[in-house]
Amino acid sequence: MRSGSSIVGNGAVTKELSPGDRRFGTILLYLAIVFIYVRPQEIIPGLKGLPIAGVFIYACAAWSFLHFNRQNFNSPLRLMLLIIAVIGISSIGARNFGALKTFIDYLTQLLPLVYAVYLLVDTHERVERFFMLWIFVHTAAAVYTITNGGRGPGSFIGNQNDVAVAMVMVLPFIAYVAWSDGKSKRLRLLLYFCALLVIGAMIATRSRGGFVAFSAVVIGMWWLSDRRWRNLLMGLVAAVLLGGALVSLVPSEYVDEVSSISDKENSTRIERIRTWEIAWLMYKANPVLGVGAKNFRFNVNQFQEKTSWWTGREKSLQGRAAHSVYFDLIAELGTVGALIYGYIMFRLPWRLYRIRNQITRTTPEDRLLARNCAILILSMAAFLAGGAFVSIAYYPHIPFWIAMYAVLIRQLDGSGFLSTSRS
Repeated sequence: MRSGSSIVGNGAVTKELSPGDRRFGTILLYLAIVFIYVRPQEIIPGLKGLPIAGVFIYACAAWSFLHFNRQNFNSPLRLMLLIIAVIGISSIGARNFGALKTFIDYLTQLLPLVYAVYLLVDTHERVERFFMLWIFVHTAAAVYTITNGGRGPGSFIGNQNDVAVAMVMVLPFIAYVAWSDGKSKRLRLLLYFCALLVIGAMIATRSRGGFVAFSAVVIGMWWLSDRRWRNLLMGLVAAVLLGGALVSLVPSEYVDEVSSISDKENSTRIERIRTWEIAWLMYKANPVLGVGAKNFRFNVNQFQEKTSWWTGREKSLQGRAAHSVYFDLIAELGTVGALIYGYIMFRLPWRLYRIRNQITRTTPEDRLLARNCAILILSMAAFLAGGAFVSIAYYPHIPFWIAMYAVLIRQLDGSGFLSTSRS
């Protein structure tokens, strides 16, 4: 199955995949990602109800198992093991099987897919191809979202808020790949069109969380730009000259929905704040490991009567989500889980920011590495900003981000920017 050997980072020597083996693994990985994000089985007549997605996911998982090498977990991939461990432990004593199912899904589906990305995306050229797949998969989901009234293809990106955050998370990929060296004019135009579709899908959702995520990405792009103050001035001038015209292109319903963010009487806002208080009480009662992954909604009735707002006349919020990745994590995984996720969500992007500032960008390879740092920083910024108002803690976003982070750390190590590839 394998032949030859190559250095893949952190000094470890691993056997090189044969061309046929690599091609087969790549096809399985790409098809699994397409069926996870685009969900053609929900769109194409005759496919609904067939476990096609599972076939490709578990086929890719089997391929990953056959190529398992413990040395590859001397990398940021071990963060996936920590996540799986804390989710699994949280399932002990949980009131619902949601935690156990999440543990199984992470162990048998997402971990093998993350491992496959790490094995297969191991050169600059393969990173480019993977990024293009990531862009076009999300663009296809954007087209579906636009044509279906703001609802995504289904599963974890079916809800308007969920798909809005996913759309914004891919925007840094589109923008920075389009601005990269060596891209043809035709490809740049195609990527700009993809960006318009993705932004159009975000608007179609009318999601305030998506707007917050989008604002974070725009501000982040400005902060990471080389000519920060010139770009700020140009942005202000453009806002004055074109702002009115651009706003007129946005549906009034979306403008009204976003404007309601500051409305203290908005029912969604009130419910969100109430669920946050419930989550805080839940955390204080279960501070170490929480109530179990995906178990917030099944424990609401134990805590809502202890809140400051409960009088007995309010409707029960049993079965509702916490409406925030942060409150989800502290309530469901406790301090242990929050620290693990917090390390991934805050410490790792900060590390990439510091590394990016050290890259001189004098060569094409250096510019690609700095670009990839910016992409992952801003994609996580979208997750952190949008996730403040959306329950997205256990979606594939974090696992795939870890996979791309691990690939980037290996590249940085191989290029001499790191003394170690440890996370």
